Amino acid sequence: MDKFLESFKDIKRFEFSEGETVLEEGSKIKTIDFLIEGNVYISRNLKDGKRVIANNLETPQILSLIEVLNGEDEVMSGVFALNKVAVLKVPKDEFLNRLSSGELREVALAYLSKFSYNIIKNSIEYEEYEVEKAILKYYLKISEGSELGIINLKNAFVADMFRISERTLYRYLNSWEENGLIYREKRSIIIDDTNRKKIFEFLEK
Repeated sequence: MDKFLESFKDIKRFEFSEGETVLEEGSKIKTIDFLIEGNVYISRNLKDGKRVIANNLETPQILSLIEVLNGEDEVMSGVFALNKVAVLKVPKDEFLNRLSSGELREVALAYLSKFSYNIIKNSIEYEEYEVEKAILKYYLKISEGSELGIINLKNAFVADMFRISERTLYRYLNSWEENGLIYREKRSIIIDDTNRKKIFEFLEK
């Protein structure tokens, strides 16, 4: 992938902080974006007004590729940073001009094959990947990086990151605590081994 990216002449690096919008749903596609650092989640607004988390993605990823290959001009789903993210942007026209090369076709095909497999796998695991489960998975990931499983994040920050109200987040937190998925001490959220087991059981429902 590194050698592949080096072949583009007009390529620029952009960085995003935790919670920032990497790609906005409905925005015009001007570049093909290569996610080279960090993790993002994909959010999509449904016609009935409900918002769902379509997927969580880890590097490396090629963003907007599926839309472009299907002749779409707009980003189908919003992409948001779960931590510090770095993206390399290549002009769409340059990317399409090079699509005829064997090397580019092979990379694109390999990526699409793996991406499609993961989408199918996620659809089997979760009939509908809800925002609640996405937030819980985020807390789970944060807790794994903490020696004592302690999470010190402001609720306002998390609510803003996942585009929900603080009231909704409080409802989730209260429900999780009642069901033994987490416990709280003052303003901290704690996930121990027992909580972690229950969280995995909840996510598999």
